[in-house]
Amino acid sequence: MQSAEQGDPDAKVNVGYFYDEGLGVQQNYQEAAKWYTQAAEQGNASAQANLGILYKLGRGVEQSYQESAKWYLLAAEKGKINAQENMGDFFFKGTGVTQDYKEAAKWFSQAAEQGSAYSQFFIAYLYKEGLGVEQNYSESAKWYLKSAEQGDADAQSDLGDLYRDGLGVEQDYQVAMKWYRQSAESGDIYALVSIGSLYDEGLGVQQSYQTAAKWYLKAAEKGNSVGQTSLGNLYRQGFGVEKNYQEAAKWYLKAVEQGNADAQSMLGYLYIKGLGFTQDYEESAKWFNKAAAQGEMTAQYNLGYQYENGLGVPQDYAKSAKWYLKAAEQGDADSQSMIGKYYSSGLGVPQDYKKSAEWYLKAAEQGDIDAQVSIGYLFMKGLGVQKNSTTAMEWLLKAADQNSAMAANNIAVLYLHGNGVKKDAKKAIEWFLKAAEQDDATAQLNLGRIYEYGQQIVPQDDEKALSWYQKAAENGATGVGKKVEILRQKLRQKHNASAQPILHK
Repeated sequence: MQSAEQGDPDAKVNVGYFYDEGLGVQQNYQEAAKWYTQAAEQGNASAQANLGILYKLGRGVEQSYQESAKWYLLAAEKGKINAQENMGDFFFKGTGVTQDYKEAAKWFSQAAEQGSAYSQFFIAYLYKEGLGVEQNYSESAKWYLKSAEQGDADAQSDLGDLYRDGLGVEQDYQVAMKWYRQSAESGDIYALVSIGSLYDEGLGVQQSYQTAAKWYLKAAEKGNSVGQTSLGNLYRQGFGVEKNYQEAAKWYLKAVEQGNADAQSMLGYLYIKGLGFTQDYEESAKWFNKAAAQGEMTAQYNLGYQYENGLGVPQDYAKSAKWYLKAAEQGDADSQSMIGKYYSSGLGVPQDYKKSAEWYLKAAEQGDIDAQVSIGYLFMKGLGVQKNSTTAMEWLLKAADQNSAMAANNIAVLYLHGNGVKKDAKKAIEWFLKAAEQDDATAQLNLGRIYEYGQQIVPQDDEKALSWYQKAAENGATGVGKKVEILRQKLRQKHNASAQPILHK
């Protein structure tokens, strides 16, 4: 105390520390702040760092993040690790200073170089996300490893993610599992989910839904919404556990209490299908809306579907288009195909064949059959794209390979007229038959016309024509009734004529 009173800054820090911790004296934060302030004003880095803590926590002084940042900065510039950590935190979160990821990276980096596991984790995170530094997964992995080796559970879990996804390191599911297990042993709940997901998907381990369920349950019981949702999914599908929609709903409901968008979407699914609940379109729309508002892609598609069909909500093509478009922009092929259809037909959006073609093409490239047929049709007709029968044929063949009857019918039309391919009536008939045998009414109608008129393609055959027209009518073709009646009458007349007795003179 005597040295402190004589002005020794180190002694002042010690006195302040005794009051701060209540060592040998009654704990008194105000006294601690007084002595720290005196030493800090003399330039003592430890005092400046400790004063930063008191201002941050409001101990012995009025809480002030700005004042805390001022003292931390002075200490950080003198190399104090805890001050550098806190300055990194303050700039990362915008606490007491203007948020600045570049400054955060600077201070975390300095503390990380001095061995701070906490700062090593954060500089790794900044490199992973490209915040304040250029995104660099290799640098991220380097710093996560340093932090993980010091036992930081979050770093161990995130390093596992990099190995799982092959970011900055060679993809290695077994190494990912190693780090997830270490993280889980250190108490990280998310690592429990990650271990479960590796067993769920059979990545680096023998696939085991039962083991996945065990790990998901551990996370779920600790309140992790991802674990709760994942466990709900296993109960919904009956994977590793007995299928139980009520149990699935129970876990989804726990997860939605935390705002989990995937769980909200799955609740919507259970309500729209009537699984575990009485079917209720209004409830499904409610949950899809919550999830869709958070950007959950499947919910956006399903909400678009409900508005399209007026299920639980008033039919509204504009709202339907809005949600299909949001999901389409996230890469959902079904939504891309639907928004393509909307632009083609002018449903909920102004008709625009060019935009229609753009969206159909995106979906078609993902293997969506309807989109492949539709983009093929647009190329056939030159709608929104330059007319190109060859390109049309390419897309139609892709769809036909996936057993699309509509594609087969359109291919037949191209062969029939020689558009994009050599004219070939025989092949046209073959493709019409492929489509017709799948109960495609248009193909059946086309075969009816071909056999009715012959058209130098096949011998004219009223019986075959009638048969195909009847099948087309059964499958929803309109305007066929008159044709059927005419052919029936014609065949009756033929039959009656052939049945007339031969008269001998």
